[in-house]
Amino acid sequence: CEHNTCGDMCGRCCPGYLQKKWQATTAHNSFTCEYFTEGVNCNKCVFGYYRQDGVQWNDTMPCKPSSCDPSKHTGDCEEGTGKCYCQSRFQGNNCDQCAPGYYDPPECRKSKCAVDGTLDGTCLPENGQCPCKPGFGGTFCETCEPGFTNVTTGCK
Repeated sequence: CEHNTCGDMCGRCCPGYLQKKWQATTAHNSFTCEYFTEGVNCNKCVFGYYRQDGVQWNDTMPCKPSSCDPSKHTGDCEEGTGKCYCQSRFQGNNCDQCAPGYYDPPECRKSKCAVDGTLDGTCLPENGQCPCKPGFGGTFCETCEPGFTNVTTGCK
């Protein structure tokens, strides 16, 4: 027998191994995973579904739909907990806070602040204002204040 199979006809897994039974498929008789699973052994949940901790793959309906909001989440979630993965403009346990470089929750719009001229390289998440480093000015901290020169070297 090969590939960790045992038995007179090599028709079962050896102790300690688990695999769906191999079977040939044809165009008229294809095999499809069930219950929102996919993969060689149907032991992975499809996109947007997850398997809760403690649930076995051979349980009925091992994959549960995520409760992720597509306007804030990627649509995928963490295996075991179902915690949603945030889109790049969001952060927080519920993806309800703006990520650095974004402002105006709940929409979280991209900041227009000049990264080199802004404190911490980002805007204030509440209102999008750009807190400028000393010597920098302009709405987006993109210029030097009067008396300071050369934006590229830090408005000195």
